[in-house]
Amino acid sequence: MITLIKNIAVIFLFMLIISCEKEDFSDNTIIGTWVSTNKSDTLKFLDNQTFKKSYHTFLYSRNIRKITVQYGGPNYILVSPSTHQYSLTNNKLKIDFTNGCYGFNSEIITFIRLN
Repeated sequence: MITLIKNIAVIFLFMLIISCEKEDFSDNTIIGTWVSTNKSDTLKFLDNQTFKKSYHTFLYSRNIRKITVQYGGPNYILVSPSTHQYSLTNNKLKIDFTNGCYGFNSEIITFIRLN
């Protein structure tokens, strides 16, 4: 019986470890200016924690697949952070805002790097 419990515990721990996502990372690949393909939005990623959209400031963190965004601009309103799937390849950044994000349309937005 104890062997069975140990085996179940080992399997559970293994599943837990492989299901964990990587920690946030800062590889600087996102830093720069990005314009949406329909030219309605421009994002300027200043560092690995902050980006600007127009005069509004947003705080963000990301891992390999998800980006968490929270409004931090001049309106001093409390907005909960929201997490979104994203992909970053070459000079294309695609963020899925379909689950809603303050300041963005509820859609998948593709951005192209300007610099």
